[in-house]
Amino acid sequence: MKTLGIILLTAIIFAVIRRKQYAYFCAAAMFVSSCGDMFMTRFGRIPEIFPNYFIIGASLFMAAHVLYIISYRLLAKSKGYRLFN
Repeated sequence: MKTLGIILLTAIIFAVIRRKQYAYFCAAAMFVSSCGDMFMTRFGRIPEIFPNYFIIGASLFMAAHVLYIISYRLLAKSKGYRLFN
């Protein structure tokens, strides 16, 4: 159920998005994270098709966190905040 909720939340963000680059990265991160959830919860026949489902799920979560970092860095840059001195 959590995966379905995240996918629906991603769809809502795309529906009301304001054409900002950081929002695209944030929505992509949510989608990749929900794919990681599907692998980590052994959704459907995933363990049969992908025997290394745990490694794939963990890698998707790592990729999602990289996308979140890019998103928040772009947001801070658009607001004029300095992230590093």
